[in-house]
Amino acid sequence: MAEKDLTTGSVAGLILRLALPVLGSFLLESTYALVDLYFVGRLGGPALAGLGISLNTFFVMLSLSMVLGVGALAVISQTYGRGERSAVRDLYQQVFWATLAAGTLAWLAGWLLTPIYFDLFTSDPAVHAQGSLYFRIYAATFLTQVFLIVNSFCFRAVGDFITPTLLMVLGFVLNVILDPLLIFGLGPFPRLEMQGAALATVLSQSVVALVYLWLVAGSRRNTLLRVRLPISLDPGRLWGMVRIGLPSGTQVLLFSLMMMVIYRVVGQFGGDASAGVGVGFRIIHAAFLPVVAVGSAVASLTGQNYGARKLQRVKSAAVWGGFYAAALMISIYGLILLDPAFWAGLFARDAGVIALAALYLKVTGIALPMHGTGFIVTSLAQGLGRTLYPLLGQTMRVAGFLLALGLLHGVYSLGVRGVFWSYAFAFLGEFVVMGGVAVYLWRTVLSRPESVEHAEHTESPSGSDSSPTSPTTAKEIA
Repeated sequence: MAEKDLTTGSVAGLILRLALPVLGSFLLESTYALVDLYFVGRLGGPALAGLGISLNTFFVMLSLSMVLGVGALAVISQTYGRGERSAVRDLYQQVFWATLAAGTLAWLAGWLLTPIYFDLFTSDPAVHAQGSLYFRIYAATFLTQVFLIVNSFCFRAVGDFITPTLLMVLGFVLNVILDPLLIFGLGPFPRLEMQGAALATVLSQSVVALVYLWLVAGSRRNTLLRVRLPISLDPGRLWGMVRIGLPSGTQVLLFSLMMMVIYRVVGQFGGDASAGVGVGFRIIHAAFLPVVAVGSAVASLTGQNYGARKLQRVKSAAVWGGFYAAALMISIYGLILLDPAFWAGLFARDAGVIALAALYLKVTGIALPMHGTGFIVTSLAQGLGRTLYPLLGQTMRVAGFLLALGLLHGVYSLGVRGVFWSYAFAFLGEFVVMGGVAVYLWRTVLSRPESVEHAEHTESPSGSDSSPTSPTTAKEIA
């Protein structure tokens, strides 16, 4: 583990250096599911459909992870920025054990509810059977997913962006190797098909989780994020972090709900329309990943520097992050407009699907610059522990989408084009709200005078802890 003090050095340069490894890990995470789709696709349509239904649970696990991870990032990064190293250790204890408990409960729920879950999404016996074989094993990743995501938030809170990236690479490589061996029974391995695909994912994520566990429990190089027995929990401090993360988790659920509405409405126009949305969404999602990486850097920079009461550096992180986001999204949308059919053709062969995916890219891509700059404000708010404000923006996006959908699709009957324009229009309302949030945070939270009390307790140059202070609670941050 290589923790990094983000309260010194060039803010513009730090954002780029921190964002690059995060971008790499996000790209690998996106490819993770594609690897399974590639190999499972050779087992036939029912197997592929069962896999798709199983992977829909990702957003639920991401939401749970955000509740714990965002709260941990806000509190730990600010505490680290103040130089209160012993308090960081105490806070991580709360997060670690809560993550294990939440992930274990999610695993058990997934395993027990497998038949009911597939009854909700399919009436095809073959899809139900294939999907259930996969899902009963895959449910174990609910524990590993939550554990890995939350720990990546914690490591980034103390400035370590390299370790999560390297471990993501390890998990990806293991999954690529194990998938064909266990699915098709190559060499001495048995042919396990759907169960093999699930087992490959579980094993690869488990290895990464064990490495994380070694880093926080066994490695002597890591002296900050440590786990020690006996278990010591502080419900008040834990709830403070959860309370900060709840709005972020709710944001993910709202986004998932909006996408479900889009798929349901577009499904009325046939299979080509549904496939076109799927292809278009995949491309837009990949195009947005650089901004997510920049936002991760902004959140950590914000947390540490706000904790150190270096408010000007927080403002610089927001400005540079917004500049990078806008420049990236405008450039990427320009590339998309050059030949949207080309990009769609990378994921589809049918002419009808390509045409609809290209339309999706041209229409919804208009919102990329607005969404990108709004996401930086969300990252700023997360680092400050003010996560309720971005939830207002997401709520406005959903409300704007439903309103536009009712007009463009319901009243004016613009068909698929109306659905796409409704989605693009939704980001305008969110952009206005997030602009207001940025102004509010700038004039209030980021305009407070330097805190002498906190400045007296920053870490000394030698790296030792400062004079003991009472551990800062999440309630004080929020």
